[in-house]
Amino acid sequence: MELSGMAILVIDVQRYYTESTSPLVTFTEALYPGGTDYLRQRLDTLVIPNIARILSAARISSVPIIFARLCGTHDDRSDLHRNFQEFDQLAFAQTGMHVYPLATEILADVDLRIAPVQCDVVIIKTGYSAFHETGLHQLLQSKGIGRLVVTGLTTSQCVNSSARAASDFGYTTFMVEDAQADYELRDHQAALFASEPITGPGISTSKVLELLA
Repeated sequence: MELSGMAILVIDVQRYYTESTSPLVTFTEALYPGGTDYLRQRLDTLVIPNIARILSAARISSVPIIFARLCGTHDDRSDLHRNFQEFDQLAFAQTGMHVYPLATEILADVDLRIAPVQCDVVIIKTGYSAFHETGLHQLLQSKGIGRLVVTGLTTSQCVNSSARAASDFGYTTFMVEDAQADYELRDHQAALFASEPITGPGISTSKVLELLA
């Protein structure tokens, strides 16, 4: 397969999800003990290492890489999707801390293990889809990109929303099932199954590396 017209999309693999001491993780754990265990274990042992392998191969082959970061740009987080706003407000009322960082804060950064380099593109999103009010579609069009290798978290929410939006815009998507994560395995598998008619069947990191080679 030709590599021209392909890009890697990494969604929301940010420090406030991956670091155990972040307000998001600690507040979620207070509400739902053990609720982030599976997600962070999958990220550490499978997803982040696989994304790192994909990014390394993509850079060698000069395939563009785009990171999407979910974070606020208004101090009160009023620009976030209402679901994120409500959870943030609940956390702030109970703990005095915001669980969703501002774009300028360290916890909003991409996880250091897969940190962007100078040639990568980083976009900020405030909702579920990486296409919603981010200019991503226009960016991809300007680069002649028509195929997206989709990685990140969470499979059933922001990853799925982004991939479905990509399909609506006419992009071919490759859902990398072992480079995506969710809070539970069943949610991950159900999301891939439900979106398959729209976004295509899930593929493995090994298959992506074959494509990039």
